[in-house]
Parts: sequence; C-alpha cells; structure tokens
Amino acid sequence: MPVVSDTFDRTVSNGWGSATSGQVWSTSGGDASDYSVWGGRGEHLQLVENVLHHSFLTVGSSDQTVKSTVTVPVNPLGGGVSSWVLARMTDPSNYYAALLGIGTTGTTTVALYKRVGGSLSMVSSSVTVGTHAAGNMWTTAINVVGSTVRAKAWKVGDLEPSTWHVTITDSSLATGDQAGVASRREAGNTNEFIDIHWDNFSAIPTEITVNTQDVYPPRALVTVTGPGVGDSIEVYRVVAGERTLLRAGSSESLTDSSFLVLDAEMPFGVPVSYLAVVNGVLEYVTGSTTYTLSGGLPVVTDAISGLAAQAVILAWDEKRYGRPSSRFQVGGRNVVVTDDWGQFDGTIEFVTESTSQRDNLMTVLTDATEGVVQIRQPGGYDGVDSYVSVVGATERRFSQDGTDQRRIIAVDAVETDPWALTVEARGYTLQDIADAYPAEPTMVTSYTFTNTTEGWTATRATLARVAAPSEAGDGSLRSTPTGAGSVFIQPPDVPVSADNRYTVTARVMSPLGWFDQSVFLQGDWLDSGGGFILSTRDPSPPEMLPPGEWTTLTFTNVAPPGAASIRLRISQDDPDEEITTSDLIYVDYLTVETGSALYDLANGFPTLLDIAQAEWSA
Repeated sequence: MPVVSDTFDRTVSNGWGSATSGQVWSTSGGDASDYSVWGGRGEHLQLVENVLHHSFLTVGSSDQTVKSTVTVPVNPLGGGVSSWVLARMTDPSNYYAALLGIGTTGTTTVALYKRVGGSLSMVSSSVTVGTHAAGNMWTTAINVVGSTVRAKAWKVGDLEPSTWHVTITDSSLATGDQAGVASRREAGNTNEFIDIHWDNFSAIPTEITVNTQDVYPPRALVTVTGPGVGDSIEVYRVVAGERTLLRAGSSESLTDSSFLVLDAEMPFGVPVSYLAVVNGVLEYVTGSTTYTLSGGLPVVTDAISGLAAQAVILAWDEKRYGRPSSRFQVGGRNVVVTDDWGQFDGTIEFVTESTSQRDNLMTVLTDATEGVVQIRQPGGYDGVDSYVSVVGATERRFSQDGTDQRRIIAVDAVETDPWALTVEARGYTLQDIADAYPAEPTMVTSYTFTNTTEGWTATRATLARVAAPSEAGDGSLRSTPTGAGSVFIQPPDVPVSADNRYTVTARVMSPLGWFDQSVFLQGDWLDSGGGFILSTRDPSPPEMLPPGEWTTLTFTNVAPPGAASIRLRISQDDPDEEITTSDLIYVDYLTVETGSALYDLANGFPTLLDIAQAEWSA
C-alpha cells in the first residue's frame, strides 16, 4: 500500500477532488459549497457554529500515521475553533481523532477523542501546545498501531516534538482503513465566518515492503512505514522458518515514522521473506521472493563496503573442523577436556578467466571489511554459503610466460561470524542523491532598486527609488499613499512555467509602523492570454509591521496548469480608509526563484520515502 499524500496543488469546487497520490476525497457535514481546493490548500468554509466538516479518503490499512497542517486565519470569538486529524476511520461515525482546540484566549491544546457509533468521547487528557494568533499554522499528527493511539501537535516553524503529547490504549475501533481531517466552530463562536485551510496531508500505513535493487549482486531494501516515533522495531530475514536479524535492522526508539534497512546478504535460489516486529508484539510480514544471482556463478562479497566479485570455485576439497582440547594422562589413562566443536578452516581455489576478473576478486579479498567476505552460490549447492576470514592467498598462473590470463587464487579461509550487526550495509543513500543534485534554487528575477524603480507601478500611491533606508545598502523602493484606501504596488508580470515550483520573497519596512491592518504579498497566476487562473498569497502575513524594522513577506507554490506568468503585488490593506500620506512603505528587494534540481527530482516522487526506495546507480 502506498503512502497517501496531498499538497492540494489543484482547483476544485464543491469537494476536494483527488489527492496528489490519487485517492478520492469524500466529504460529510455542511453544504457541498463549503468544500473547495485552491491556492495550494483544501478549504472548510465554516459559516455556522456546531457543524462538523469531514474530509476523508482510503488508506488501505487500519494501522496508520496521519498528519496534516491547518491554518486558522482568525482569533476565535465567543467560542473556540477545533481542527481534527482522523485515523482508523470507517465512516464519519467511527474514528479516532487528534483534536487541536483553539480557545478564545488563544490557548491551544491537543487531546485524543474517539467516535464509536456516532458517540464522541474524550479519551485522553488535554495538553497545552502553544498560543494561537490569527493566521498561525499548526501541524497535528495521530498514530494508531494495534491498540495504541497517540497524538501530538506543534506550531509550524517550531521543531516537531520528539515524543507524543498524549498516548492511550484502546480497542474500541480495530478495522477502519480510512483517514482524514475535520473542523468545527464550537458552541458560542461568533466569528462572522471562518475559512479553515488544510495543507501537507499524509497518511502512512503501517506495513513492511521490499524493493529489489537492480545491482550485482541483488540487494533488498526493506521499508517499514507507519510505526510511531519512539517505537521499537526489529526487522528479520526469514528463510525456511528461521529468523535472522538484519544488519542495522533494529532500533529501540524510532526517530521517524519510516524505517529502512538494506539486506545485502540474502541467499539465492530459495524463498526469502521479511518480518518486522514493532514494540515486541505486533508483526508485519512480506510475501516470499526467490532472488536470482545472474551469471549462474558464485559471488564473493563484502556487504559493508559494497564490493563484489564473480568467480568460479575450482576446488574446495575439504573443510577442517576441530575442538579446543586439553589431554591429561592420569593413572595410565588419557583424560581429554574439550570445548564446543569449532568452525571450519580450509583452502578454497577460485579460477579467474581474465586479468580484470582476477583484479576484481583480489580487490574484494584484500580490501574486505575486517578481512571478512561472504561466499554465496546461485542455488542448489549445499555447503557453499558462508562467511570466512581471508588469512592468506596464493596465486598460480596457467602459463609461466603470462600469456594466458587465467589464474588460480587459492584462499586460506577460516569460517567466522558475519560483521557486527550494528555495522550498516552499503547502499545508495539519500545523501548521495542530495550530493548529486544541487539544492540551490534558480533565480528567475530579482528587484533590488539599485538605480531605478525597475518598472514597478502602484494603485493609490506614488513610487520613487531612494538611496535610504536600505537593509542591503543599495537602495529601496518607497511607496507614498495618495489618499484613503488600500495601496497596491506591483512589478512587471514574471514569466513562469506550469507545474514548476516558485518562491517569492520580499523585504518591507514601515517607518511609523503599520498596525491592525495587514500588509501581504499576493500573486495572480495568468494564462498566455493574460487570463486569470487563481491567486496565491502569503499564508502567514505579519500581524503588524513594527516601526523601522524590515519584515519578510513570502509564499511558495506550484504554478497551476496553463500558467504562463504571475502578476505579483504587495498590498497595504486599509479597509477602514484610515491611511494617510505619512504611512510610507519601503521595499528593499523582491525575488522570484524556481525550485531546484533536487526539488525537480522530487516532483517525480510523492514522498521522500519514494525517493529512498527508488533504484539509483552512481
């Protein structure tokens, strides 16, 4: 089952349409027109109190980690506002919920609830997680594994808590495979209306999956998704009913809801499955796969460094075993004290057909981690698969003059245990990918007002380029209001490409300060004919501009289908028409950047986990 995710990069009316990962959203509560998607967010329009709006979709597993970000654009009046993240949901009458409650004083709490047969009850204590101000964004997460239910919440911009705020044990709901979000204006709320905005939704089913990496020899990337932060986990390889703990395959306390481990030591030609044990109790298992070793020849490998060499075993005549023992003669009799039967030693003769094959084998033998290699055969040969310590080797030629490239490499081998389990197998890591793909975005356009106003225009204001004030020291754009009413200042339209990600950033300052009203950054996406598609704005505009302090305005969004340009503007909102000519605004700079090579790569994968599970070659 895939990870369910939604970034809401679409426009939908009377519903939420289909998530980024393809699942169809269902809704319940209120009117159809209360649900929409635009501007990179899913909306619940709350027109009246005590109406619970649900949006939900199918995850496919009852064990889930569900997370989403909510923006509540107001300070609640008269009564609170609640946002809910739902898990193990069967329908709108049966689910667990992590409820984020915002009170009229701004106090924000998280608690666990369950709804069973339509009856809602609080099943945990309520924990204060911060103080809300209008426009703040909050992330709420709920984790359900077996009978354990946990929740936490935090303000966007703060670090995610490393532990869960509330945890309970409950077995009332065992089978729901849906997840979602909900919101409500609580009893007594007197706000005129509230647009609840949702973004960055994800639902990760708790399961174990295997991706075969197409390298020589094959490796298996085992992924366990959905356990909670703080859970313990053990991942085993299972062959003929026998469990073997994978290298780096355990953690006493997870720091992430996904656990990945590489198996570069599995046998070939026999059925192999993988088993994850969460918290010592819950077990998740894969189906069986028979891995094939291409070429039909044995392979000598070092899982830690990733070295591998194909070779023919010419002779392995014997394995010598022995016991540590001491012999004493007592009264004419031999008394022997022995220990356990030991591991074998012997001489293994490999034959290589070419100089390159010989060099490859010798590299593995000489550079092996701790001098240990693993020998595996393609299947059907008993007594070959083993770990040995290479204590010596003898090279023999087929011809004394060297014209024949064939060599016999006679290896003095001593059977030993594998490398320590804490030493991780070599694979292609996310860091390798990040190193190969630069993370820096590309500058589309930049306005710094070094010499001129650079083509900017204004509504109800006059513009001038001035040398000071300037945060960067190279000049700024001054906007002087000409009378009452909101002021709009804007640069020339900026060309864009549909489906590319853009970040717009501006630095502004008000010498006298700008209070009670808002200053925000907005962009209108336009088609090739200049037609309006949709708008995007700063999701968390400042509540005020402190006198004389430079403040950042910014938003990031993906250009919608059909977009050819974006029309930007900085708005100095004046709904009460109190603005005067002394309410100056200075713009130090505005930049438009697009994605990055790494982001463009990520566009092809719904989640970071999908990137990690993909096949990569150096």
